[in-house]
Amino acid sequence: MNLTQFLLLVLAWFLYRLAKSPRNPALWAVVACIAFHLLGSTTGIVYLRVFFGELPASSTVKLVMNLALNISRYALMLFFLLSAGGTRRRAQIEGAVLGVVCAAMTTTVLVLPPELRDKAYPTSGSLPNTMSAPGVAPFYLIGGTYTIYATIQTARWALRYANESRHRARLGLRIAAAGLGFAATATAARTVVTIVRWTSHPGYGGDLMAVTNRLVPIGTFLFLAGVLYVGLAARLSALRVWLRHRRTYHELRPLWEPLHTAFPEGQLDRAPTYRWFDRISPWRIGHKYWRRVIEIRDGLLQISPHLVDLGYDAARPAEQQADTIRRAVERQRAGTAPQAKTALTVAEPSTTNINDDVNQLVRLSQALAQKGSP
Repeated sequence: MNLTQFLLLVLAWFLYRLAKSPRNPALWAVVACIAFHLLGSTTGIVYLRVFFGELPASSTVKLVMNLALNISRYALMLFFLLSAGGTRRRAQIEGAVLGVVCAAMTTTVLVLPPELRDKAYPTSGSLPNTMSAPGVAPFYLIGGTYTIYATIQTARWALRYANESRHRARLGLRIAAAGLGFAATATAARTVVTIVRWTSHPGYGGDLMAVTNRLVPIGTFLFLAGVLYVGLAARLSALRVWLRHRRTYHELRPLWEPLHTAFPEGQLDRAPTYRWFDRISPWRIGHKYWRRVIEIRDGLLQISPHLVDLGYDAARPAEQQADTIRRAVERQRAGTAPQAKTALTVAEPSTTNINDDVNQLVRLSQALAQKGSP
């Protein structure tokens, strides 16, 4: 897989994320970053030429490529600003800087007579050997300076955000910061070569340019890999939660079913518009999980007067009193009115943690399953 294919893969992943969360501005920013980076790459220009046929003059294409890369870097800064809680004013300031840089680069292209522009601004990613023509060196120096600023600033934000994140996100953001560091180093080297070629030595730094041309795709790959790792790690964590909810949902069935038959009016969402979809859809497991927990708690509260009549001992573990709960359910089904007027808490958790509460219910459900359904 080459770099362009990897870019397209990452873009497809974030477009999928964006389709699920279209109001997430940080996702819009990262999608814009990748899309404009593709537009600013030489491979992207090749694809555009294949798709549209003839393109404008090479100097115009070169300008569009560099402006697209500038927008990509601004979108990247915007992504971290939005993710790290940056202010709108800071985003506006960075946008103003982007506007000034793009206007300056456009001006440097226009100062050169039209008949000389195409030779001075080739669409390849390499620097021209001679930069004596007006505007050529400033074009690359302005773009390079902005790239160094944007990548270093973004790398700083990525590292700061990594220190405030969990382990998985921390690793991905540090990988992304390393990729940005490679990009900044490569751009700094290109800037040095530009200055030397402009001032005194045309064609200087051929070997150095060969090294920097390798650093750029490495840096891009590392950055994208880091960002993709953060996204995939978050999805993996969500999958673990989904699997745990699904397992617990089924483990609670032996407790939920008798309570549901004893108190059918306590079921939540009793008449969903698409009941069949609610039953088979894997995407609603979180909703069904919490619904089942709430219904069980409500059922245990309603049946607790029967438990008081039967001598339920709240000091003993609930799973050791499965028989008492079975008999209480049978009394409710038979229509026996409880004599007690007070309620008690069944399977009370030892802490306020909701997972501890659910674990207590699971243990009680497992004890009922071993005794057989009432």
